[in-house]
Amino acid sequence: FGPDGDRWGAIRKTNAAWAPAVVRGFKLYQDPRNTYPFAMHTGDADDILRGTLLTWANAEDFEHARKLIDRIEGFDESDPQGGLYMRATVDVMADTSATPACDKPFEPRQAFLYHQKPTEEELASCR
Repeated sequence: FGPDGDRWGAIRKTNAAWAPAVVRGFKLYQDPRNTYPFAMHTGDADDILRGTLLTWANAEDFEHARKLIDRIEGFDESDPQGGLYMRATVDVMADTSATPACDKPFEPRQAFLYHQKPTEEELASCR
């Protein structure tokens, strides 16, 4: 993270609002060979991933953001399994009470989540 909220300036460049959020069925891992963590789908409702929900006031800003974030995460819609990250649509619970124009701050909503699917061998080196 940086002064603009993220290293790439995506929040600032796309006029995003953000809020703390949780997703069930995903877990965060760290491969010591990399400088960044990654989420992995476990399917276990007891696994809770804590993160950040980004929202946009209009479809134009969202579409600009989606394209930018897809590039950052190495996700290609034409080859969704071929990049570093996959993108899933997930149910998110977020505290968006401070987000402008949000009339239902604690209701579940759908969001994109970028995640990896490491091999068992790769996962064995993670913490």
